[in-house]
Amino acid sequence: MRYVSSMVKPVFIAAMVVAVMASFSLKTEGGESEDLLSYVPAGANVLIGVEMERALDTPAVSNAIADEEGMSDFRKRLERHGIELKHFCRRLLVFFVYHPDGLENSHYGLLFDTAVDESDFRSLLDAESKEADISYEMSRVGDRDVYLVSNDGEKNDTPSPIGGKTAALSYLTPNVVLVIEADQFERAAGEIDAGRTASVSTLPMLADTNRNALLYGVFDLSGAELPASGQEAGPFDASDISGGLFSIDTTGADKRGLDLQIAVESVSEENAQKMNAQVSGFAGMLPLFFENNPQIGMRLSEAIEIIHDKKRINLNMSLDGELIEELQKLYQKDGETK
Repeated sequence: MRYVSSMVKPVFIAAMVVAVMASFSLKTEGGESEDLLSYVPAGANVLIGVEMERALDTPAVSNAIADEEGMSDFRKRLERHGIELKHFCRRLLVFFVYHPDGLENSHYGLLFDTAVDESDFRSLLDAESKEADISYEMSRVGDRDVYLVSNDGEKNDTPSPIGGKTAALSYLTPNVVLVIEADQFERAAGEIDAGRTASVSTLPMLADTNRNALLYGVFDLSGAELPASGQEAGPFDASDISGGLFSIDTTGADKRGLDLQIAVESVSEENAQKMNAQVSGFAGMLPLFFENNPQIGMRLSEAIEIIHDKKRINLNMSLDGELIEELQKLYQKDGETK
């Protein structure tokens, strides 16, 4: 799973880079936001979704973007041309297909729901590519136009959309764009057209995942032969886990609170019992990690609910805005003293 998490950030940033290339005089009157899940190619066993349009209206995300130089610069570039970031990317869904033969045969990509008009994208991609260290060529796969984008310059560190590889970008609908490794596009598009897409039947825990949250993820590796890492993932070994999910959403009228849900499916009830004991023990020890302010540790511990049900461990945490603010102040204070 470390591989998956290491890929998410460059994929997300790359999507934003593509947006910059098309950020001049774009229309933003696109249709209703669509459900991206119906366009995820079959075989995907890891999904990470972001409700960008709603997330960008929350103080926490807005402040995080303001503090992150790359995203802040991107947002300002859009705004100079009358474009709001939330209009370009209303929803984002990263998918990863783990191949049993190993990571070298695995692949990933992303889908995003946009209000950007394709005709503007096409003409302005051509204009922008003359100034940036990228190149692109047009291709035709079936009845779709495909933009093959790569980074072949040395003037800057502009990444290509898919981890240094040539990326294929195509509008699946007027509002849904697929970005994937070029050599995977024809296969993925064929599966989407045939209706072979990710669903509860292929990702069982998807049914329990809060897909309306600002951020959510689900994975099912029950059929994957993971290489032995010899390392542990948190309080238990990664080989004990066959699947899981998480979601993070805001709460309260001011959207300052957070609701976190995590569920992990173990390979056996015996292992799940061990996980439950370890997770419960860690939660009970939280006050010890806040020796200078045990009240905060106690409130955190009380905010956690752990439910053990056969092979599954469910952890729910609800934090109000006041507690989050106190944690932020404590973190900043600790940072200043180091």
